[in-house]
Amino acid sequence: MSLRVPISDVRPDAKQPRTYFRESALKALATSIQKTGQRQPITVRALRAGAKVPYEIIDGERRWRACKLAGITTIRVDVEDRDLARHVDQHLLSLASNFMREGHTHMEISAGVHYQVEAGVEAGLSRGQAIKELGDSIGKSDAWVYQYLQLQQLCAELQERMHPDMDDEKRLRFTEAIILAPLAKEQQKAIYRALLRYPPGARAQHAKRLVAKATDSPVQRRATDVKVSTSRFVARVTAEIERVLDFKQSDFRAALSAVPAPDRRALRESVALLLAAIDRAART
Repeated sequence: MSLRVPISDVRPDAKQPRTYFRESALKALATSIQKTGQRQPITVRALRAGAKVPYEIIDGERRWRACKLAGITTIRVDVEDRDLARHVDQHLLSLASNFMREGHTHMEISAGVHYQVEAGVEAGLSRGQAIKELGDSIGKSDAWVYQYLQLQQLCAELQERMHPDMDDEKRLRFTEAIILAPLAKEQQKAIYRALLRYPPGARAQHAKRLVAKATDSPVQRRATDVKVSTSRFVARVTAEIERVLDFKQSDFRAALSAVPAPDRRALRESVALLLAAIDRAART
């Protein structure tokens, strides 16, 4: 059911997956709303009768924030009519909606995944069953869920180092974080500090070497079926490109301008290498 309600009648979900809202992108969306209006309603659930604020957001907090920033006094909402008596059910809807989009920090995803898996375990599922059920619900593999759960093992300092606003030279990348996560907290910090001596692009490989040395174990090298991996890679990249091309261009430009310059350069260089490889394959 779609309604237009006072924006003050809607509140965010304190446990919603997204906690980081890039200011420049939010301002760009607010400007767009001022000029063209709110094009897409947010999804909410009705709270109990007599609640001070009648609706809580399931999907669309970014749009809600942008409307407030734009000075809009009413907002279009779709009221979810399914029974959401348990908060974990509401959270799963938000998780499924949000994780299909770009822009979440890795730790936001990790916290959301952890909440859902723990709720599944508390409801009587084994940990493996909870992971599989969550993966099926949000269209992700068990391995994807396990990796994001691992990030919960990082010490607080390194979790903060993963934030997108962290200086590029000091930011901890996802791959490095996954390698460090199983270690004791002090080992994590020591190896992270050692990694800062190397350029960002080389740190993952050095992380494997340093972890192997610290734990007196061989460097793990994963056997891969190149044909299968390449086929999956092509399908994923094609789907992502098509999704990005569907964005409103002004929103995309504003969001892209907020990406650190070294990351944009790395993307351009990687795309150039990929296109050259595709051309070589086509010629052969």
